[in-house]
Amino acid sequence: MIRINLIQEGKKVAVSRTSGGARFSIDSETIAVWCLGLTLLVGLLGYGGYWFLLNREIGKRSDEISTAQKRVDELQEVLDEVDRSIARRAELDHKIDVISELRDNQSGPVRIMDEVSKALPDLLWLDELDLSGREVSMRGRAFTTNSVASFIENLDEVPEFREPVLKSATWNGRAYSFQVSFGFQVIPIHQPVRQDTGEEETAAGDAVPAR
Repeated sequence: MIRINLIQEGKKVAVSRTSGGARFSIDSETIAVWCLGLTLLVGLLGYGGYWFLLNREIGKRSDEISTAQKRVDELQEVLDEVDRSIARRAELDHKIDVISELRDNQSGPVRIMDEVSKALPDLLWLDELDLSGREVSMRGRAFTTNSVASFIENLDEVPEFREPVLKSATWNGRAYSFQVSFGFQVIPIHQPVRQDTGEEETAAGDAVPAR
């Protein structure tokens, strides 16, 4: 006769099932560790992504700064060239002014001699002409006082000359010795002398009576 202990067999099956289910169970500490690790991983990924974006933005800005600096350097070269051109222009203008002044100063005595020569009347001649600054002093002789008066009137008509002054006129037995002085201003050669003659100039340069 065979006997089966159903109570003990049931206990074994229950234990077996219970022990089999224990292999698949996860406790709370393991879950906490996994959550912490996942959080750290997400944080690291986020920080890495932020660092990557920030580094790319920095590189972009660095390229823009390099491009802008190259442009500034190019513009600085242009500005330096402009400054050099301005300096050369100023130096050239100064040289031109000096040359013009020297030319005017050199032309002054020549024009004075030319105008004085034109103003000499008959029966009068000059013995001496002194030029000091802007003053001219002349000594000469004439056979008549009318010649001296005509000479002074002729000098007075020259625009560059101020009113001549007769310093002295004495008879020496053969002729009158006189001394005349006047001031002058130099008019550059390239500026024509214009006189108020009551006439107008046409485009061709011919003088016509003013209306």
